[in-house]
Amino acid sequence: VQRSTCLGQQIGGFLGVLAFGGGVGGDKLQQRNGRIKCAALNVQRPQQIERKGQRLGILAPAQDGDAALSGIPRGGQIARAEEEHGVAPQQRAPDDGRGLRLRYGRFGQSRHRLGYAPGPYMSALHLAWRMRHDPAVAAAAQAGHLRLGLSTAWLLTALGHPAGHQMDTSLVQTMGLYDFRAGAYWADWLDWLGVPAGPLPAAVPTIHHFGTLRVSDPAGASADVPVLAMLGDQQSALFGHGCRYPGAAECTHGTASFVKVFLGERAPSQERINVYYAWHLGQQQTYCLEAPTTVTGAAIRWMRDNARLFDEYSEMDQLAASVPDAGGVVYVPAFTGLEVPYNDPKARATMLGLTLGHHRGHIARAFFESIGYQIRAILETIMTEADVTVDRLLVGGGVSASDLACQIQADLLGIPILRPTFTETTAWAAGLLAGLGAGFWATPADLPPLPGSHTQFDPPGRGSEQRDRGYEHWQQAVALVQQWGDRARA
Repeated sequence: VQRSTCLGQQIGGFLGVLAFGGGVGGDKLQQRNGRIKCAALNVQRPQQIERKGQRLGILAPAQDGDAALSGIPRGGQIARAEEEHGVAPQQRAPDDGRGLRLRYGRFGQSRHRLGYAPGPYMSALHLAWRMRHDPAVAAAAQAGHLRLGLSTAWLLTALGHPAGHQMDTSLVQTMGLYDFRAGAYWADWLDWLGVPAGPLPAAVPTIHHFGTLRVSDPAGASADVPVLAMLGDQQSALFGHGCRYPGAAECTHGTASFVKVFLGERAPSQERINVYYAWHLGQQQTYCLEAPTTVTGAAIRWMRDNARLFDEYSEMDQLAASVPDAGGVVYVPAFTGLEVPYNDPKARATMLGLTLGHHRGHIARAFFESIGYQIRAILETIMTEADVTVDRLLVGGGVSASDLACQIQADLLGIPILRPTFTETTAWAAGLLAGLGAGFWATPADLPPLPGSHTQFDPPGRGSEQRDRGYEHWQQAVALVQQWGDRARA
């Protein structure tokens, strides 16, 4: 559980939600008349919660009524192996996935069936490793006591009463075992990995009765809060931003930058872009595209801690603003390889065009430009392969706090960049979805917009010719980086 944030907005008569966290004590719990109305749980590091009954700061007082509803947005790709009689979340480094293409005869089908290509980040490979190397997990499977799932499933088991072993479709897909086009676990892939189907969670719609969480305050008042919605964190950001029509797009800047584009009810086959379930409301299953850049926040941390270009993160913005442009410097931050559309894990970071006249400001500005160029490459790929046009981009997280970084992205993409003043979009989505599940709103069309306003960064007079020339230089730099990687592999 990452942190505690009270949203505290009035939503049509009941107060909105709290994403609860390990650092929250009873002094943070707010009530009125001892009754809790709504809770949205923003799950990021649930291993910090060790047992039932641990004090939690959960809030959302109501004007009247008992505990009503809860929704959970959850980050994907963290495997959990649980035993029914002793919940113990654990993580282990998986098989790194090398040689899968050669060893698994149906590897060529994986992207179409799973929505993305298998890799070392996958929960599927974590689970396969556990089945082979962890005797306790294998024994639990043999005895019929094993349950496999992500941290939401563990959270409900550890802190509440699940209605069954189930997760919403978006989270089931992220485990890397589910044929999302067929709507069933991929049996051949499970057999090859050695992961049994029995312990896996059932895939259910986003709005569903998942069980209850028992919450209490220091005075002893308690309530069973129904969990009525569940959704992946990236999908929650998309939903929370209001990106619910085809072509609506959002980019979350964190350790890397993730571009998500809502598609609607179609799921095109993609070779370079990941295709995910978006959300399943009523009888309608929707889909989205997701594509990461190479590292963003991690690269900034490297520049601060390793390269010592600045001491505080705020200095980077000041440095980038100290020059009118990058002065011909091109920065390719491929510290961990290149992502979409290049998909080259062996590429490595470099800076090109440096002279004795350049300084830290040019490097900082060139890095901001690299974010815009990577996003442009992603959006162009989406437009070409999925026939979807993005006419504006909502942003949040990390580097989006910089006005200059947002303006540079608008300059290089040629479309408006919108940054909301309200930042807790995943928890907001959980609250909205839980409200739909409780019948507070009848349809998604009735949902309120994101609170607050947006700061809009429009492309200025910089013409497309200048924009395209800079992008061409970036692509040349990427080609050189890939050639260097090819030589290193030889």
